[in-house]
Amino acid sequence: YGRMGWMQVSVPSLIKWCREMGVNSVDALLDYEITPDTTLKRRNKSVERTRDWLNSIRVREVYNTGEEKERDGEGQVHSRRKMAECISCPEGNPHFAVNIDLGGVNICDENTPSIIKESLDPLGEKILRVSQGSFSPVQVAILLSMGMDLFDSSWPIQQAEKGIAFQVTAEYPMDPSFSTVDFTLPTLKSSHSSPFPECTCYSCSNYTSAYLSHLFSTHELLGPLLLVIHNLTQWDRMFRLVRSSIEIHSD
Repeated sequence: YGRMGWMQVSVPSLIKWCREMGVNSVDALLDYEITPDTTLKRRNKSVERTRDWLNSIRVREVYNTGEEKERDGEGQVHSRRKMAECISCPEGNPHFAVNIDLGGVNICDENTPSIIKESLDPLGEKILRVSQGSFSPVQVAILLSMGMDLFDSSWPIQQAEKGIAFQVTAEYPMDPSFSTVDFTLPTLKSSHSSPFPECTCYSCSNYTSAYLSHLFSTHELLGPLLLVIHNLTQWDRMFRLVRSSIEIHSD
């Protein structure tokens, strides 16, 4: 949707844009306006349109991408499974990763496990399951237990921009709880200790909570930058704990 209104996207134009922008993934164009009360006929047509769209790209043999995105506006189980079956084993264009888009899906909802299961079951064992989105450590632990493999780092960066630092427990992911410190609160202005004494990152080793609180109260750019360093350090630590837990419980 551009400035002049809706624009029709054809296969040649999509390939041209992807080449010009150097992208390495293609988003499956599903009907994003699907609602829970949508008829099965309409959902099937949506999946069929997406399948035909992807096949028309593959036929041209000029867009060799290793990743595709599986998405359904409201997370309909039936549509997700059909889409997963469609993109799991494309002829002549094997995928190494599939992005399971969970936009609008409540991770803690009781129906989410079945939605994830229908998205993952048809995929080959060697396909990497990617889930992009702002997920907290608790949500990441839940998605890991459902079979997800890879996540981005948008959540820790967003928290840093809000003035919030976090730290996970040493028992993560078995204990997915985490603590936070909000440096926008005035109560930290007189705290001259390290934000997290046990953390050895650059920010915690060189700056106090009072100084970080001062940076946010004066809207200094250094404040979010220092918290990004800390939060990404914790994010890396979190996944090291995940890998260690997998090794321990796989023996």
